[in-house]
Parts: sequence; C-alpha cells; structure tokens
Amino acid sequence: MMTECLDASVIVKWFKEDEPDRDKSKILYQRIENFEADFITNEWTLLEVTRALSKSKYKKEEIEEANSILKDLRTLGAIKILSVSSVIDLSQKLEVDLDLYASDAVHIATAIHTTSNIFWSEDQHHHKTKVKQELQKHNIEIKRLKEVG
Repeated sequence: MMTECLDASVIVKWFKEDEPDRDKSKILYQRIENFEADFITNEWTLLEVTRALSKSKYKKEEIEEANSILKDLRTLGAIKILSVSSVIDLSQKLEVDLDLYASDAVHIATAIHTTSNIFWSEDQHHHKTKVKQELQKHNIEIKRLKEVG
C-alpha cells in the first residue's frame, strides 16, 4: 500500500471554507476515511492547524472540533501522527542543508522517515528545487492539491 504524508497546509483546508483547492483537500480527506493508503503526518501539524484557525478568528468550539476530528482519525487508524521527537535529528540536518524553517524541516523529515511515496503540501518552501531534489533522493514525489485525481 502507498504511504502518503500530508503537511498542515493541506490538512487545514479541510476546516477553512474559503481556502483555494478546498474541494481537492476534501477528496484527500475522503481517501483517508476510506483507508485508501497509509496516511501520515506529525504532531507539529496539530499545532499548525490550531494556529491557522485561531489566526483566522475561528471560534474556540470550531477549533476544538477540528482538533477532535484529527484525533478521531488517529484513533481509527486512518492517519498516523508521528511524534516530532522521532525526526528531530533528521529535521535539524535538513534545516541546515536545505535552509529551512523548523516546521518545514519536520514535515519533510516525516516524509523521509516514513518512506512515504507521496508528500502532499501547498507550502512554497517545500516546492523549492533543492527540497524537491532531496525528496527525489528518497523516491518521494511532492504534490500539490491541484494534482489530486
């Protein structure tokens, strides 16, 4: 079965109605619910989704509901949420080698560590040439939501 890693820029679109490509993100969400691949993200994603919704002035209840949905997906085994501590060393290396922010490095390290086949991201930092080259070394294809079929 394919392993697909998702970063927060993709997941947050499940909850923000005004986001571009939200329809594509919902297709990924349905694939997760249907166990169509092994889906993975990391703990940092939970924090980033909370921050994105909070920054957009979502109500506390709406943010709690989003967090609850993510936790339910984890409990069901539909998505694995990797601990950040398991990718700290690789993340630090990627921060230096690829000149990345910590959060970007953690997401890329998660994809590498889990030998993902696909890394879904809308984050421009993840689509830089040197990042794509690093992912290609590990046989990971980076995709944007517009590529959801």
